[in-house]
Amino acid sequence: MEKIINENTFIDDSCTLSFGCSSEFNSEGNVYHIHPEMELMAMECGSGRRIINEHIEAFENLDVIFVPGNVPHDWKVTEALNPRSHSFFNSWCHFRRELISRMGAAFPEFKSVADFYLNLKQALKVTGSSARKVLLLYKKFQNFSGSLKLCELLTLLTTIYENKDYEFIGSPAVNESADSRAHNRFAAINKLVTEHYSRCITLSEAASVVGMNPTAFCNAFKASTGISFVRFLTLYRLQVAARLLRSTDMYVSQVAYHVGFSDAPHFTRLFKREYKMSPTAYRNAKHS
Repeated sequence: MEKIINENTFIDDSCTLSFGCSSEFNSEGNVYHIHPEMELMAMECGSGRRIINEHIEAFENLDVIFVPGNVPHDWKVTEALNPRSHSFFNSWCHFRRELISRMGAAFPEFKSVADFYLNLKQALKVTGSSARKVLLLYKKFQNFSGSLKLCELLTLLTTIYENKDYEFIGSPAVNESADSRAHNRFAAINKLVTEHYSRCITLSEAASVVGMNPTAFCNAFKASTGISFVRFLTLYRLQVAARLLRSTDMYVSQVAYHVGFSDAPHFTRLFKREYKMSPTAYRNAKHS
């Protein structure tokens, strides 16, 4: 069973933030991890999926997320769905809560911004012009001094807050000492689906992965995610199918079988219900 890993963000006493970036694609991705530090993360790639607590969401092209401390998270980018010609840039900035609290206490102009971030219990998806601004600035961060990184980070946080370029995602943060069994269970199910979606996955198998009976598992899963396990699996398969329709020349029937549907007409009906057009129409619209 996949567990939440406590990550060391390597912020030493000589600085208040830690920045890192990578342009090398790693098909293994991250691990489901947690740390007490806040994080502003930006990923530019073809497509992938993100998990924040029990919330899973597909993303494309650019994903910019603010994660308050003690919120489990990870990102996965699937190589098969991202041509090697696609750009890839993964960047992150970790910083302690004390940085924000001290700035709010020292500068009245920053207090409302500080209060907003310090009181966050959920992650934020950064949107609008602020998302692109974070990415562009992070691409220059490597050449900045520590003091300039600090100033620019505070500017970014202020811009996101004042422009309201964000939406809440995931569920509230957890205490470090809290029982994390629910998170570990979801991580195990997420791993099962993302690695084996192309074959039949029964409720009994999913329930056995987390050591529950099918009825208890169904109730617990819906209580955690807001949707049934069957719906969760179907949505993931359809997301993969949509990407394959955009990025490959596979026949619709091949796509259907590849993502785990044994009946191509049934796949087409579900796809049309979700995307408001047939798989063929969807492909043509994306290629036009």
